Amino acid sequence: MRRVGVLMAEPENDPESRARAAAFQEGLAKLGWIVGRNLTIDYRWPAGDLARTHGAAAELLHLAPVVIVAVATPGGLAARSATRTVPVVFVAVSDPVAQGFVPSLAHPGGNLTGFSMLEPTIGGKWLDLLEELAPGVKRVTVLFNPQTAPNGPLFFRSVVEAGQKHAVEAVTAHARNVAEVEAAVMELARAPGGGLIVVPDSFTTSNRKVIIDLAARYRVPATYAFRFFPADGGLVSYGVNVADLFRQGGRICRPHPSRRETRRAARAAADQIRSGDKPDHRQGAGPRCADDPARACRRGDRIAALFAALAHRRYCEIVKVFGCRPGPTTGGATRTQARAGVRKPPREETAMGRAVAARRALWGFERGG
Repeated sequence: MRRVGVLMAEPENDPESRARAAAFQEGLAKLGWIVGRNLTIDYRWPAGDLARTHGAAAELLHLAPVVIVAVATPGGLAARSATRTVPVVFVAVSDPVAQGFVPSLAHPGGNLTGFSMLEPTIGGKWLDLLEELAPGVKRVTVLFNPQTAPNGPLFFRSVVEAGQKHAVEAVTAHARNVAEVEAAVMELARAPGGGLIVVPDSFTTSNRKVIIDLAARYRVPATYAFRFFPADGGLVSYGVNVADLFRQGGRICRPHPSRRETRRAARAAADQIRSGDKPDHRQGAGPRCADDPARACRRGDRIAALFAALAHRRYCEIVKVFGCRPGPTTGGATRTQARAGVRKPPREETAMGRAVAARRALWGFERGG
């Protein structure tokens, strides 16, 4: 049984945390990894506490998981400092390149990969949305915890740039506890024309009900990054679907197969090689998962295999590259069939022709356009 460690960001009793965990397990289940059957998931819930986050990462590493899923920036930093060998998939991290998680998005390198959540330039959109709802806003406070949101200055910079175009002053408020959150909101409410932008991090998410109540008590318009803030009584939010990120995280961090499964896949691939075929002509013959057709995993591999198949005039090889097969009355006619008087069907009747026509219809293109 394979083991996966998950370092969550919010408290265990938070409904949003349970929804994210369910979405993560759903993504794994689509690939055949079922908790209790062939998979064990160990969760840790540090609830935004930085010291507990590093301790939880060490605990998960001690359990020898095949992969660690780290949620939010503190979890990713803790997992990165805990191991350089165990694969780490980060989820809900903003600008992983600027924060040093990976050297580039195209080539992450190392043992870390994952999903970026928000671009820092979204701060300007939060300010635009706040001005639409409260046209009298002239001062904006960007609230975040510098310990759990080291990327907070990146969001603040985009808010400042957008504020200069609309004559809106932007300041930061560092809140490491609930008392500092209340002090920042009270200071903002001393004069009219104030607005609040809450930067997403594990601290603000865990204490969102307190922040929402303070904003309502002092009548301060506020924008948030996640939908569950307005669901709990906040004014408005603009951001991504975090649960979907966890669902995709489950699909990318599927455990590696065991040796027995690897041998089984190798035997299945060997059975598909016809007599007289060369193995080097069959790039990516093995399926990626149980419900995927046998085809190459990358576009470049498919194109290379296509040219190889064309060079050898093997129509069946082309079929395997693209994962489509002609029906009993369709498909290309071979030279032998042509000499026997078998008519080659029009392109519209072939499997490839139907796929092209469907793609054109989907994107609104007419035939020949």
